[in-house]
Amino acid sequence: MSAKDIKALVKRLRRQGWEAVVSGSGHWKLTSPDGERMTCSMSPSDRHAYANACSDARKLGAEV
Repeated sequence: MSAKDIKALVKRLRRQGWEAVVSGSGHWKLTSPDGERMTCSMSPSDRHAYANACSDARKLGAEV
């Protein structure tokens, strides 16, 4: 998957009330409406990064 896919995921999470901030290290810092946090790379080098980010978000209550 590509950075476009990660960006689309972040956009969907924002619509669900998540906060998204870009860190200085090139990662998204995402906070759920419940205050739970997760991070994901803005430009993933691992082909499983998108699936892992979706899985992490689902575990924190997101509808992905």
